[in-house]
Amino acid sequence: GPDLSAHLHPIALPMLDVAVDPEQRDDNLFLVEDALGLWLSLVRLSPNYSESLGALFPRVQSLLEEDLEHVKVLMMITECYILLGGATFLNLYPTALQSVLIHTVGHVRPRGAAYAFLVLEALMRAYPVEGGQLLLRAGVLGTMLKSCTSFYNEDDHSEPDRVISLYLTTLSRALIASNGIVDSVFAASGDGAAAFGPSELIQLHLRLFGYEVSSTFDGLRQKLWALMLLSLLPPTVSLYGEAIVKHLDKLLHICAAVVGREGENGSLDPYDVGYDDDEEAFVAGEAPYRNLVNKQHEQDIANTTNFRQAFTVRMESLLRVLGPGTSEAVSVGNALVATGRASSSTHTAI
Repeated sequence: GPDLSAHLHPIALPMLDVAVDPEQRDDNLFLVEDALGLWLSLVRLSPNYSESLGALFPRVQSLLEEDLEHVKVLMMITECYILLGGATFLNLYPTALQSVLIHTVGHVRPRGAAYAFLVLEALMRAYPVEGGQLLLRAGVLGTMLKSCTSFYNEDDHSEPDRVISLYLTTLSRALIASNGIVDSVFAASGDGAAAFGPSELIQLHLRLFGYEVSSTFDGLRQKLWALMLLSLLPPTVSLYGEAIVKHLDKLLHICAAVVGREGENGSLDPYDVGYDDDEEAFVAGEAPYRNLVNKQHEQDIANTTNFRQAFTVRMESLLRVLGPGTSEAVSVGNALVATGRASSSTHTAI
């Protein structure tokens, strides 16, 4: 249990440090997999964050710099560090965390990307402003936008839609917190035949809104995307306003779908990878881990925001800015959202 876990730290942590030391990899190769499982269990079972536990985290970076063989368990460990250590951990190890994400985002297979998203959600769910800036400085948001560009332009080697949808969710969280966060990335990319700018990013959100990432997570994902799109409408000054207004009818159906889904399901579930049949299940410390996730999930903007109220406020502001020309569309949108009528037909409608 948690109490016993803390007592084991003085013995177990130095042993783990040696077992996962890349410079001793040849000697300890047979120990690494078991050591990583033990490390994950210790972090999950720890009653609180400690510097002795934190001091081991740079080994995640070192292991990923060697190869991506253990990316799944390393992502689970990293997620737990963020959940357990919070701002203290992020302030002490921002460079190591950036390196971890640089080595994974855009460089792993779809299943690995699903595990990397555990880290992104733990970071952006609780620290959207600071986390967004960390990802921007690391170039991770830029990597995501490059992948989105490749997918949008239907390049042969682009990442699949299930991965792009995860990237768009991280970008949505970042844009809700700071609507200009990737403006500099767009500016640096320039123009060209395969240009991908603010308008294309909005179109990609609209295009993949109905894609099923996860039967349990899609409700939260779709609400986040809708909140992001609403937040960027005029009178907010952003690079995205014109593109969203141009597709206002699609946005209205999306908002109706979100309301309809909330009415049907009631609660929103946090992201979870789940296990494939051929994957090792890490069950030790599952209960305290779920408690950490749920505690953070309760403070998620998707849970704390009244969507109907947010929609009404944004529509009223839009009407004041754009004038009578939008009154009919806004009235239709208010009616759709009032009934959640588009909930079952949104994918085809947009």
